[in-house]
Amino acid sequence: RPSRRACPQPPQRIMAAPCCPPGSHGPGETTAPTELHGGDVTLDATAALPKVSCYLSEPPEASTKAVILLHDIFGADSGRTKAIADAYAAAGYITVLPSVFREPLPTEREGLGMVLMVAGVVRTLYRNTWPHVGPQYKRVLQYLKEERFVTAVGLVGFCWGVYPMTHLLKDEEEPVLKAGLCFHPGLPVFAVTFDFNVKKYLAQCTVPIAYLAARNDPASTKPGGIADVAMRGKDAYEKCVFKPYKDMKHGWVNKGSLDDPKIKRDYEDALQVSFDFLEATLL
Repeated sequence: RPSRRACPQPPQRIMAAPCCPPGSHGPGETTAPTELHGGDVTLDATAALPKVSCYLSEPPEASTKAVILLHDIFGADSGRTKAIADAYAAAGYITVLPSVFREPLPTEREGLGMVLMVAGVVRTLYRNTWPHVGPQYKRVLQYLKEERFVTAVGLVGFCWGVYPMTHLLKDEEEPVLKAGLCFHPGLPVFAVTFDFNVKKYLAQCTVPIAYLAARNDPASTKPGGIADVAMRGKDAYEKCVFKPYKDMKHGWVNKGSLDDPKIKRDYEDALQVSFDFLEATLL
C-alpha cells in the first residue's frame, strides 16, 4: 500500500500559461485541505518505474473501477482539481491524481517579468514531456492493477492533461484503459513542445474519447476537429463525446468561480457528462 504524507502547502499564485488560449482562467483558488476527503500518498519506486506523489480519494465501497486525473499546467493543486477527484470517488471510482511535474511553475513572488515568466512556463513544458511523465503514469496504472485489482480505468484530464491522455490511450499495451475525457483540452501543448504527431496518436486510439471544450478553445478540440475526425469510422465512435460550451472560457471546470451562475451551471453539466461517459465506457 502507498505511504501517506502530510498535505503540501498551497502553491503561490501563478500567471496564466502560454499554452492556454487568450482569455483563459488562471490557476484558481486551491481547495483547502480541510474540505477534501482524500489524502496525499507516495507510490514507491519499483525496479522499472519511478516513485510518484499522488492525491488518492477512495470510493465509499470497494471497486474494481478507477479514474486517473491528469492535472493541468498549474499542477495537482490547481483550483478545485482535488475536490473534483473526490467527486469521482463519491461516484464509486478509486481516484488517483498524480503530481508529475519535476518542479513548480515560476510564481509571481519571484518577481519575474512577463517575458521571463513565459520562458519559465515553456521550460516547464519542455522538462515534462512524455519520456519524463509517462513512466509516472505507468506506475499509477501498475498500482491500480496489481495492488487494487482494478479491471477498468478511465482517464480524466484538464488542459495539459490531454497530452499524457493521448499518449496513454494510443498504447495498446494497457488494455485496462477503457476511455479518456478531457475538460478544455490543450492540444496546442503538442505544438509548443514540437511534437507534431498528434493526428497520428489520435488515429491509434481505439477507445472512446470525450472533449468538453470552451468557447476560446481551438477548433481542433470541437465537433469536426482533428480528434472527432480521427475517431470516425471506429467502433468506439458511438460513445465519443465532443461538446462545446459557448458561454465558458478555458479552465472553467476546475478554476472558474462557482459564484457565477453560468459557470456553476456548466460546471455541473460538464461533470454530469463525464459521469455518464465513464458509466457507459468503464464496463
